[in-house]
Amino acid sequence: PPLVAEPELLCKHGCIDPQEAPNLKVVHASVYHEMVELYADSASPQFPELNLTSCCIECLRSYVSHRKSLRDDIAHRAAVLTRIDNGELNSDDDAGVYIDKKFLTRFRRSTTSTTYGSGDINEKIMCEHGKLTPSGAVAVKVGSDDFDFMCQYAGVTGTKLTGDAIPCAICAEKYETKKSKRSALASQLKEERILARSFLERRTVAPKEASDGWYFAIPEDFVHDWREYVKHALDGDVERPKTIDTAPLRCEHGKLLYHFSRNDLRESRHINVFDLMAESKWSLFVTKYPCEAPVRLCLAAAENTGDLELVYSPEPCSQGCVEAQLERDRQEDADDTSEIF
Repeated sequence: PPLVAEPELLCKHGCIDPQEAPNLKVVHASVYHEMVELYADSASPQFPELNLTSCCIECLRSYVSHRKSLRDDIAHRAAVLTRIDNGELNSDDDAGVYIDKKFLTRFRRSTTSTTYGSGDINEKIMCEHGKLTPSGAVAVKVGSDDFDFMCQYAGVTGTKLTGDAIPCAICAEKYETKKSKRSALASQLKEERILARSFLERRTVAPKEASDGWYFAIPEDFVHDWREYVKHALDGDVERPKTIDTAPLRCEHGKLLYHFSRNDLRESRHINVFDLMAESKWSLFVTKYPCEAPVRLCLAAAENTGDLELVYSPEPCSQGCVEAQLERDRQEDADDTSEIF
């Protein structure tokens, strides 16, 4: 192969760059001259003949100074973190400075100077009025000098919110109101989860004895929306269902579109149409989600045989709507199967 020069191994003074020394190989002078004779030509410039005295003294001093500075910074960084862990400031008359807890976490994880992005590191703990946010959980008090060092070490800037800073009064009132509403919502969601635990667990509930009383049918569309609501309501990005609409379960004659048997309920064949809730829980659930036209069912003894059979209110339609709905469901299942295969 041709002998190719690598000028990046040399410093700007034309000598060996101390930082690139590990990338150089020391060989005997006779070996070097033999390599030049074998591989060097007019099209491939050769290295200047370098020896152990060719290292740049000026660059070496700069490199050693830089390495010492890094060691000093690392030692200083460790001392700063120790003071923060011990809750110490830089002096008795130091009021301290607040710093974003998330930035401090990133600073702890970095053992060397890294890029933390642009912008004010305390942006998240300042309100729109330029004062400390009411939530003290996101801010940590550190020494004033330590704050300056962390900013310099990480190459960032940050607004100094002194340790005696008082949270913004305007935002504090809004924060307490929001906190109170969130607490009330959490209590409400907990109560609803207990009432409709079977909806969350996707567990089939159905009457087993005549003494079990009425069970109320709740359309699967509502159950899906409600489940999403109780899971994500505290995040504030989902709308609460308003009412239980049983219209999808009824035909144009006001009767039921479905006629599930007792065995169908045991096999959960109704689960994609509606879920059931016992009357004891329904009476509380419906106070939160009104239902103008409830659909209910129970077990009752047949007049002729005495066997338990399902009784619906309203009754399944006898004018062909149940059969038509069953055919539509079968067609949808067939279409879904054809799309898969």
